[in-house]
Amino acid sequence: MPQWKLHLMGADVLDGDVALLQPLETANAAAGNVTGDYASFVRTNYTPADADLPVRAFRKWLAERGGGGPFGAGEQPATATDPAAAAAALSRTIHVRSCRECSGAHARFTRTWQVAAATSALLLCAGAGAAGARAPAAAAAAAARWAAGAGVAALVALWARRNAALFEHKDYDHSGAHQRG
Repeated sequence: MPQWKLHLMGADVLDGDVALLQPLETANAAAGNVTGDYASFVRTNYTPADADLPVRAFRKWLAERGGGGPFGAGEQPATATDPAAAAAALSRTIHVRSCRECSGAHARFTRTWQVAAATSALLLCAGAGAAGARAPAAAAAAAARWAAGAGVAALVALWARRNAALFEHKDYDHSGAHQRG
């Protein structure tokens, strides 16, 4: 599996987590419940499952040995009450720009769909011109060949555009409708 595909799969999971946790963290910060100590974390985050054990252990380590986190003593994280800031939290733009695998794949898919779309349009135009210069039976066969080529190029363009769109920000849908469609 290509590395960029693994990155996108991870981004889907992280986007879901960020979409759920960002409003909670904003509310906790606004209420003054984010102090960097472990007791504050336990008080404001319900994590009873065995799967939450690594998170609890990390937060305990962070509070006791890691200086409370990435913010200085008493410093609060910025809250994202602005919808644009919340959307930026889910944006893949930063990752795609900084990751060689993802930026390369995005550029290849973008270039492919643009070239394939232009090729499709040129084939349609050329086919119309070539078909008009022949006898009716030959014109129909020529037009069919040119149209088939244009159709294949259009399908390649559609495929590449859909893959390029995987690297672009989209709002996360918790309903699962995007998976059922």
